[in-house]
Amino acid sequence: MIRLILVILAIVVLLAVAPLLLGETGYVLISFKQTTIEGSIVAFAITALAIFIGAYLIYKLVRYLWSLYSNTRHRFFARSEERKQAAIEQGVWSLINGDSEQLELALANNSVADNWQDVRYALLAKAALQNNEPNKAIALLDQISPENQLKAAKLWLASGDSSTVTGELKLLAEAKKATALELKLYAEVLVQQQKWTALEQFMPRLLAKKALTDSQWAILLTSYFMAQPESQLTDKYQQLSKNVKAKAHACYLAAMAKAGRLNEIELSLLKMLKKP
Repeated sequence: MIRLILVILAIVVLLAVAPLLLGETGYVLISFKQTTIEGSIVAFAITALAIFIGAYLIYKLVRYLWSLYSNTRHRFFARSEERKQAAIEQGVWSLINGDSEQLELALANNSVADNWQDVRYALLAKAALQNNEPNKAIALLDQISPENQLKAAKLWLASGDSSTVTGELKLLAEAKKATALELKLYAEVLVQQQKWTALEQFMPRLLAKKALTDSQWAILLTSYFMAQPESQLTDKYQQLSKNVKAKAHACYLAAMAKAGRLNEIELSLLKMLKKP
């Protein structure tokens, strides 16, 4: 850019000086329609130089004003992004520290970046659940985009309304390459919705995929037996597959004991006592 300016200046200066050196001022005539401009080469060169300098100064001024606007806009945008990032970070740290009130304070009245919006709704929903506000949590979960709904499946379960994710979880759980998490979540859905027949059919798959830990099996089977009529406890236990029975034995005995049917499980209890 500087080289071009210097070349133009050199040409203009040459046009102005050459006639003086030659002793001839020269003559310039410019005619356009009804307008005619005439004068010496020196005057033309000086005029061209003045126009060029004026145009250059205007260019520099416009460029300066544009850079000033761009920098101001960039700083404003950067500060806005920093506030959004600070809000989501504060929300996450509040969640880590179990402070639901601070979490709501950090996110309720602050915007976040678009790609964090679903996370914001999920965090606020979790805070609402911690504050025993399931309806508020459901309203927030409903605002999560469809493609991310399943990522908040645990929150839907905790809210008591798992209908939004049931269909998709069922498809994932029935797939050949279902993950342990997907199987576990679907099992929790079946328990929450009290679909015991479906759970009975699903238990062998849970066991084959090793989707649950022993403690998780205990919770699931305890819920299962406690929901059955007392008169059907033994029948339900006997209907389970051999491998599932091994997991369910202690939970079955506990349910029978709670039902006051100790005489029916006396032998099993004695065997357990004799084991080293």
